[in-house]
Amino acid sequence: MQRMGSPMKPPHLQSLGYALDGGRLLPGDKGPVAQFMYHDSAGAKLTLYLSNEITVLGAAAPGQKNQETAFRFAQEGSVNVFYWVNGPFGYAISADADKAELARVSGEVYRQLEASR
Repeated sequence: MQRMGSPMKPPHLQSLGYALDGGRLLPGDKGPVAQFMYHDSAGAKLTLYLSNEITVLGAAAPGQKNQETAFRFAQEGSVNVFYWVNGPFGYAISADADKAELARVSGEVYRQLEASR
């Protein structure tokens, strides 16, 4: 997924009980966005969405480094979302899972992304 402006590899979430179903490169307002889909042993779905259109998340202008990483939580019906901005990218993890589970997964995704820099 080099077209995102940086090599993108899906985080490995097997240790948390999630297997990768696949990924897609989707059109965004100002360029491509990446989406990775996972499932657990009960069939519950989890989606990781990455974008370099971070103004949508209320951060700095596209291409600028965000100075601070802050995790945020939102809820839309039964779907919960943890999202954050780190550097030039915005990340969102959504699932029909509770806040604690999304925080656990978000922490692992963040840890892996930081380790790969």
